[in-house]
Amino acid sequence: MVMMKCGHESNSTFNGGYPGCAICAGTTPDALIIEGKPLDLTNREARCHCGITRPSYPPERLAFFEYRGEGSRSASICKVCGCVLEAHTLDAKWPELRKCTEDNTYQPRGDIGYDSFYCGCDGWD
Repeated sequence: MVMMKCGHESNSTFNGGYPGCAICAGTTPDALIIEGKPLDLTNREARCHCGITRPSYPPERLAFFEYRGEGSRSASICKVCGCVLEAHTLDAKWPELRKCTEDNTYQPRGDIGYDSFYCGCDGWD
């Protein structure tokens, strides 16, 4: 299993066979960066949007697995306003692009307690 910095398990290959994330490719450079440290998925659960849960380990058995623990992209979302860190820091450089309407109090939500995956409940086509 290869985890990408975006939080997804590698689900595609790019540039001649290098692992990457087709879900996030084009939206973040983290889609092509291998996560440096192995994730401890012991005793974690993953949820599908329909509510079904499965053990997160081993993740290669879960389609579209996404780690949502500490250090993940999901954990970096602000619990005050729902924005990512960049929405709080655009003020200085490009104030007209600032998306966050709250004050600049950025508080990452951290580990939300479960990971995500897709169980196939809506079909595969």
